[in-house]
Amino acid sequence: MTIPGPAIVSVPGGEVRWEVPTPELLLELIGAKLPLGLRSTPPAHVFHRDVFLDTDEGSLREQGITCRFRLTSDDRRILTLSVREPAVRGRTGAVIWQRYDAATNELDPLEAAHGTSEPARRLRAMIDPARLRVDLAFSTERHVRCGDARFLRRGRFEFVYDAVTVEQGPVRRRFHEMKARRLAKGRPSLAAVAEALQARYDVRPTIVAKIDRARQLRMTIMREAELRSLDRGGLVALVAVEAGRVACRQVNGELRLPTGIGSGEGAARHLLSESFGSGVGELRLLGTLPASAARPRLEVWLAGRQRRQHDAPGAPIEWLSIEELTTRAGTSDLTDPATIAALLVAARAGALATRTAMATMPSDRAASTVPGEPAPAKPRRPSSPNEYLSGTDRLLDGSQSLLEFNSRVLAMAEDPRTPLLERLRYVAIVSMNLDELFMVRVSALKRRVLAVTGERSMAERTPDEQLADLRERIEALTRRQERACTDSLAALATHGVGVVRLDEVDAPARLKLREYFRTAIQPALTPHAITEAPGYPTPRVASGALSLLVVIKDPQTGPLHLASLRIPPSLIRCTPRSS
Repeated sequence: MTIPGPAIVSVPGGEVRWEVPTPELLLELIGAKLPLGLRSTPPAHVFHRDVFLDTDEGSLREQGITCRFRLTSDDRRILTLSVREPAVRGRTGAVIWQRYDAATNELDPLEAAHGTSEPARRLRAMIDPARLRVDLAFSTERHVRCGDARFLRRGRFEFVYDAVTVEQGPVRRRFHEMKARRLAKGRPSLAAVAEALQARYDVRPTIVAKIDRARQLRMTIMREAELRSLDRGGLVALVAVEAGRVACRQVNGELRLPTGIGSGEGAARHLLSESFGSGVGELRLLGTLPASAARPRLEVWLAGRQRRQHDAPGAPIEWLSIEELTTRAGTSDLTDPATIAALLVAARAGALATRTAMATMPSDRAASTVPGEPAPAKPRRPSSPNEYLSGTDRLLDGSQSLLEFNSRVLAMAEDPRTPLLERLRYVAIVSMNLDELFMVRVSALKRRVLAVTGERSMAERTPDEQLADLRERIEALTRRQERACTDSLAALATHGVGVVRLDEVDAPARLKLREYFRTAIQPALTPHAITEAPGYPTPRVASGALSLLVVIKDPQTGPLHLASLRIPPSLIRCTPRSS
């Protein structure tokens, strides 16, 4: 039996890659004449998004394997598996990559990796697809043109101009590069073309692959976000719970939770890395406490499934049971105000396995050290489950804390002193955060409602009661958001910028928009029928994607059909027009 060989990635004469420092220079290169008198074809303009899969440990990268899922602007989806073969080298001595490509119908990269295409089958022989996750994603705006010489034995070249956008949360960064590939042998040589380009333009040759540059840029973004979060002031406290025990440290002879300066998930993950030697783990914000006379503003984060590699030098981690912490609270072993306040927040949020009487202990006084005074009495257990909650109504659960945070973000959009475009950006950030709130917290509460377990939180509130409270808060927040958006757009209109509907534009502009829809938008749309007929899979609504429920009509038979329509992320939400 003969097994067909893979596609060998090789180009006659190879390729040269350059870093382009500015977007203006990239546009100049796209429109400029090719060097050495090469004739140029008109540039083709395309978009695509690359999603790379790997395990949490980076197993594929360690083996020299790349798994890429590409979505193109012409609605093609391609799964590619590239395997680096150090033992196989080309004529120039360069390492050869074996590549396997296959078109897929899946919209989700992880589903494509679980499919039956050749790359998916070969990947399954190397690693369990269930371990895969999205490791890196970036979008590319590409211009491609070809050039050939005007004389006999002419060489043929392809010039690729890429503007790559790397996203990490709400932060986006771009880099630009250009490649020249020789497609056919002949004069001039690729080296001569490269030399002519470098002599004319401020470009620098590089051997770093695009995926490696994207990874470096993502790490830079993450470091910037971490430094910004560490510079905001305040404290973050980490409540790491494992098997009913809480991670503590001995600092100056007393127990404390791991704490650090900063705010936000970046600061919490930095603290996780400092405490356990790795930033890998599940983090959830339990609540935020305002500053008091004894401590600064405090954020309390719950850490779970953390990967422990080493403890910080000089401050080893001790794992204490809830009962042991309860016994020591209020004594000279546990008097740190931030630690006691963080444990109170964790207890109210239901993060601790055992209900404790932490709130009955004074949080802002130190144990007396006057000789002759009796030792502090052992704290009693509460007579009712909610006794320790007395006087702690100012503490919020995780969902309410997130809403309060978004309320403060929205206040920046409502402030007329904020720059106008920044006000619109804050409005968009609130929408993104509310989407995440519904996907994670509201969906969890709804699952608890459907389970009908009768479970109650530490505050003795049922999931239905919590959902009703969240609904009231979210409706008030969205009303404020709509007013802020309307006010910002009205102010923007005074500068000649506005959002108009299709029926508000004149007839010539409407014709251009319809042509734009037929050529750029319609080819990217694929409705999926919702039917119980055999052979039709149930459509899936992708997380975080814009999807529409539409009614379509067959022009031949006439009946109406219900369908779901996902708007590809490559399409812009508003079409810019000059007038």
